[in-house]
Amino acid sequence: MIAMTLASAAVAGVFGDGDPDNGVEDGRRALSTGIGEAPANDWYRSAGTIHCDGAVRGSATLLDLSELAPGAGPVIATAAHVLFDLETGQPWSQCAFHYMGLGALPGYQAWLSGARLMLGSFDPGSSASELDSGADDWAFAALDHGWRPPVDGAGLQPATAEQVADGQGRLGLVAWDRGRGEISVVQGCQAVFSSPDDLGGGAWRGQLLDDCDSDGGASGGGMVASRNGRSLLVGIRGGAHWDADLWPPAQYPDGPPPGDIWHPRRHTNFARALDRTMLDSLAAWIMRLDGNQVTNKVP
Repeated sequence: MIAMTLASAAVAGVFGDGDPDNGVEDGRRALSTGIGEAPANDWYRSAGTIHCDGAVRGSATLLDLSELAPGAGPVIATAAHVLFDLETGQPWSQCAFHYMGLGALPGYQAWLSGARLMLGSFDPGSSASELDSGADDWAFAALDHGWRPPVDGAGLQPATAEQVADGQGRLGLVAWDRGRGEISVVQGCQAVFSSPDDLGGGAWRGQLLDDCDSDGGASGGGMVASRNGRSLLVGIRGGAHWDADLWPPAQYPDGPPPGDIWHPRRHTNFARALDRTMLDSLAAWIMRLDGNQVTNKVP
């Protein structure tokens, strides 16, 4: 299974019924259109993009840490790989969080500081085709204490994926939609934890395989579970796996075309599930940062 699998942290898939004649079944709804259904209609208020060196590099989610770390300033969750130029393995020179993807508006942009980042032990020089490369592909960034989201009700409470792995509620993704050029939401997704007999190979604990439609720029976006009237961040979009025998890399460098059927043994997106160790590390890190002077400048 591993020998025939390709993985990418830079792309993700849009799924359908596999019939190209009836069009692509893309379930995403863009910010400008609106979902119109609670609670997904509020997810936009917690989403944004990571904008580095002149372009959107990925997505991020603003956190509500009122329970995990009361009194903490604004913190975002994203994928570690979006903070690096993966061709050189070096971090981007300057990055900012663009709230709701609207960084051109006054008050919607907050600079990231290298001194206020906590990253998993992600190696930007490693190949994304290595199945274990997503295990540590996560990052948290503390924003300037003086910055506040200009829209009320922003921030999703982080929770472990195991807490909601009972099939109750609804699962979705809020992330940048490259095709539309704005933040989008998709809900009603399916997800399973990877096992040895699927494309993820069960290579690392906390690997969620899902069918939440997404494309380039969605990396770092928020996997959201809604239940009992609450919306919880339970994972971070990583990328996609696909069967290289069905879609050879020479012919499909960006993976399968949109509209393929989702199947964990054929073609699937994946996310890094939040777990107790990550959340405990986040809380301890926030405590160590507390009281430090915030410059909100990239070193």
